[in-house]
Amino acid sequence: MFSWSWGFGSRRRLPGPAARAIRLVVGIGLVVLMGVSLGPAVSAAEGHGTRGYFVAQAESCGRHGCSWSGLFRLPGGQVTRTGVTFDGSYPGMHIGSVVPALDSGDFSNVFPRHGSDSWLFDLAEGVLGICLIGQTIWTWAKRRRAADRTTAGSGYPGAGPSDPGMASSPIPM
Repeated sequence: MFSWSWGFGSRRRLPGPAARAIRLVVGIGLVVLMGVSLGPAVSAAEGHGTRGYFVAQAESCGRHGCSWSGLFRLPGGQVTRTGVTFDGSYPGMHIGSVVPALDSGDFSNVFPRHGSDSWLFDLAEGVLGICLIGQTIWTWAKRRRAADRTTAGSGYPGAGPSDPGMASSPIPM
């Protein structure tokens, strides 16, 4: 029978080591993305960067709203970047709109001159990445401690009182 759920509601999960490895890779990716994006976003929020204009060329809409891509040009008219996204909103923007913007060195965005709060999202994704990394390390450490406790009382020579022959025999001097 056909189902629209695509398995999202199923109880099947990845095996523990695979899930932890994926969680670690995603966490590292989020921290790296934050490291690359946070600096330029904070710089733009403080009003630092190259002043120029964003020229809207294409709008793309998805589940989380719409965004505009276009080019960044200096006040003299020289185009310095193409294919950038305007990281902000501007009422009434349409193809060909020219909006005051800042280029603060982000790899894909230019920002409104009045500032942007997109750095908060960058910071949140970094915190999420750090939490994923921490959770993975905590799980590995917990499993390691449990494994160490299991081998400590396993009956190996010199393992301690759990060895039945050693518990009642006196220690020779």
